[in-house]
Amino acid sequence: MPLYFFDVHDGKIVPDEVGTELADLDAARDFACHMVLRMTASMSLRRDGVQIRVNVRDAGGARVMTGTLMFLIEKTE
Repeated sequence: MPLYFFDVHDGKIVPDEVGTELADLDAARDFACHMVLRMTASMSLRRDGVQIRVNVRDAGGARVMTGTLMFLIEKTE
């Protein structure tokens, strides 16, 4: 099975140095989506916005996809 690396950017960069074996690129996409959702669920609700980006790399180090989630609360007056 191919090895994929999921580097997280959420105000700081957290590179994945271990990787995860997954069946294919579709499985890597699903893994990245679930990863971002879990991270979002654990964040403080007192923030007015959240931006998380996950860069997915293959075993050769090439970026094969990027997932970005942005949630922003804008107050109207």
